[in-house]
Amino acid sequence: MIRLIPMILLTGCVVYSNKPPANSPPWFEYADGGCFWDGAYEDYVWYFDVDVNDDLGPGDVMYVWADVYDTRSGRLEDSFELAPEPGRSWYSAWLGSSTWLDPAWPWYEIVISAEDSEGAVGSVSLYPEPCW
Repeated sequence: MIRLIPMILLTGCVVYSNKPPANSPPWFEYADGGCFWDGAYEDYVWYFDVDVNDDLGPGDVMYVWADVYDTRSGRLEDSFELAPEPGRSWYSAWLGSSTWLDPAWPWYEIVISAEDSEGAVGSVSLYPEPCW
């Protein structure tokens, strides 16, 4: 009796595609945030300052915002939208009296996030010093 063993033919092929690689999220080259006393306004000022870039260039970054959390309770205390400046910079400043933030509270985490035109989001966390 002759036994036949099936053979699987393997073929090789090369696929060419014009599709760009998967979008990676924006990344931060610089990030700072916190507060300081402004004597002219007689108020604390909360500021958020970042340089953000993207695989498709800094112009592909559509939105940047800062969420401030209380690290003891995990609660979101306030959110702030940043405005674009020339180049890769985004900035925002708010009078302390217009926010829910306490300048003497030492347990804040600032999470700054950036979203590009394809919906990819990158973020960075900061832990500011109290402003007193």
